[in-house]
Formats: sequence, C-alpha cells, structure tokens
Amino acid sequence: MSKIFEALSKAQKERVREEAPVGEIVPIADVAEAPPGEAELELWREFEVLRSGIEGSLGTLVDRAVCFVSSVPGEGSSTIAARFAMSLRSLRWIRPVLIETNLRNPSVRAIFDLPPSDGIVEVLTGKTPVEKSAVRVGDGFLSVIGEGRAVASPQAIFTPKNVARLVGEARQSWNCIIVDAPAVLGHPETKVISGLVDGVVLVIETARTKREVALRSKEALAAAQAKVIGTVLNKRKYVIPETLYKRI
Repeated sequence: MSKIFEALSKAQKERVREEAPVGEIVPIADVAEAPPGEAELELWREFEVLRSGIEGSLGTLVDRAVCFVSSVPGEGSSTIAARFAMSLRSLRWIRPVLIETNLRNPSVRAIFDLPPSDGIVEVLTGKTPVEKSAVRVGDGFLSVIGEGRAVASPQAIFTPKNVARLVGEARQSWNCIIVDAPAVLGHPETKVISGLVDGVVLVIETARTKREVALRSKEALAAAQAKVIGTVLNKRKYVIPETLYKRI
C-alpha cells in the first residue's frame, strides 16, 4: 500500500478522539515537517473535524453521497477525498466507498497502490456492475472504485442519467459514498456529479488559489444546484503555534 494508506492506518490505531464544532471551514495543515507520530495524529484529528462538520451539515453520513472538488487541478482534492474515506473505514456503522471520477488525471488507484481493473468507466457504460468494480482495501470497511479504461471524452459518459444510476446502485451496496471529482472549472462532468450528490466539499490550496477563482467555482456549483457543505483549506501553514490560533 502507499505511504498515505500506511500513515492513516497507523494514525487510526493511535488516535485520541476529539469532537469539533460544526459548520466551520476546516484547515488541513501542512504537517510534513512535524515528527512522524505527531504528524499522523494531527492529520487524523483534522479529518475528525472535517467529518464532524460534514455530519453537522447533512445530519449524518449514513446514506449520504459527498463529492470532493477543487477549483482548478492540483489543489489536493483527490488526496483529501482519499484520506477522508480512509478515516471512515473503521467506523462500524459506516460502509464507505470511494469512487474515482477524475478520468483525465486519475490518482485514487495510485494512492491505494491498486492494480489496473474495471472501474467507473465500465460501470457507467454498463459493462460491469458497480459492486463488481469495487476493491476492498485494508482491514476495515472501505471499498475503492478506480477509473477503469481510458476514454476520449469523459463528459460523454457522465450524463445525468448515468450518474443518477451510479449513485442509486452504489447506495444498495454501501451506505456512504465519497466521490473524487475533477476540478470545477473546465470540467463539465463535475457540475453534473455535484448536482446529484447530497453535498459538495470545496478544496482550496492555501496561498495558491485566488479568491476570484474560488468564487467562480462556487458560482458554477450554485448554477448546477449543488449543495456546498464546507470548504477545506489545504496545506495551511501556521506561522505561530497552532494552539494560539484556536484562542483567536
């Protein structure tokens, strides 16, 4: 398995559970320079905050479909989606599935170090049932559906009818659907997907994404009748000790 998978697995075994306030923007700190054990635990705590916020917006994660998107490519939404799905895998009341829908630049299969197999393309084109395309990862309840074979025009298969069928069929096998979607701007299929899930989390890379770009993304999601339930500030660096931020 990849380093991300191993880090999240280790953090789950060592975690100290912390409940978080609901409805706030969640910063995901850049913990690369912290000692390994401290970094893993801090990462886990931040995803506990994220889960609490999403549950606050949707009432529960059970029988919900949540999509992770960014404004433009490279902001880390795929990694955030994968780590969030990993953080759910040991919860006994949740059977999560992580679905890759970013066919132009897929990364979920690489994150979990999975071999090539049938995936979302085969599901949407009716060649493989959704449950047969999933791979169980690790020792928890998490399943992953990769991208499948390459296609020339991703937006052609992500029709509202196909996406609605995908979500409906996935709900029969799992009770929590996590979707890794392409960036909002420049990818028409993301608007279709976002409008057919229960909630959307917008990932913004701190100090990189311009305000006007993020606003354009939110406007595009609103036009698609998507419900934006939260924002993740990825790679936030604390210039003073983080404990002081919580007192400001």
